[in-house]
Amino acid sequence: MNPGGKTSIVDGAHALLTAVRTLASESLYPLTDGEFVEMMGEVECAMRQL
Repeated sequence: MNPGGKTSIVDGAHALLTAVRTLASESLYPLTDGEFVEMMGEVECAMRQL
């Protein structure tokens, strides 16, 4: 892998960590049931890609 690829992986890992921290720190109560189900489906899909 080239050095640029490693930087891209590190940047991606940092973006993922930021997204997880944001999701964990925000209240989910304002979401409708449908929004919550859709969001959790997207989270599950992303987890399977790891």
